[in-house]
Amino acid sequence: MTILEVQIAGFRALLPEHYEFRFFDGEEDSDSYPAISNVFPGPYYCYYRDNSMRSVKVAHEYVEEIIEDEVILYHQIEHPLALPLFRFAVFICGDLPFTRSPNLGVDVTEQYIKDGIMHGDVVNEPEQIVEMKRSASGRSSLKLRTDSGYTSDEEGASGRTVRRFVPEVDKERIQIPTAHIYGAEDIDLKKSLALTEMCDEKLSEKYMHHGGHSIPRAEDVHQKIVEVIQAAVVKSELMS
Repeated sequence: MTILEVQIAGFRALLPEHYEFRFFDGEEDSDSYPAISNVFPGPYYCYYRDNSMRSVKVAHEYVEEIIEDEVILYHQIEHPLALPLFRFAVFICGDLPFTRSPNLGVDVTEQYIKDGIMHGDVVNEPEQIVEMKRSASGRSSLKLRTDSGYTSDEEGASGRTVRRFVPEVDKERIQIPTAHIYGAEDIDLKKSLALTEMCDEKLSEKYMHHGGHSIPRAEDVHQKIVEVIQAAVVKSELMS
């Protein structure tokens, strides 16, 4: 049983019985948040070896395999007449995503090197990501996305460059309904809020509970989470 499976068991029990959940561990060993390690014994896994474009590319390939081999095949066999996958998304303690492409997001490598680590997330302020790449003359040196996807050769993905999406820079938005659940005491709250800005505001549902980087066990919290998820589901059905 995965940690996430345990953490969300409370509100999962309140969702319709026909909802199915499947959990996949990452392939890389990982440290954990103190609040997690105090409750759940290791080992811990993640999808990125570090946050470099190389590692993000490997993680994307792993997730693509899961989608193709585990999700799409199962979906087509069990629900051959169902609507397409990914009609909505739920983000719990969400974060600004990293990218494997040199043409997307902002280069934050310097900040990671400055803080002496390449694994983990040392940039807690979304505005800091924007400011760190401004030149001394005051002109921004941020690189805007210039195409609609990854480059064909994914130049630079073999290095340890770290690039991150930022809503002020990357103008595309997630165009399916989304539900965002985050904690008022989460040290990464600002990044969860920034992630909501990368989604279509009209299609987004949000709920901030009183906890941190976890899901409180309070029944009223679970009920509110169910409400925002169900609201996203309804929006997805109206779009079909």
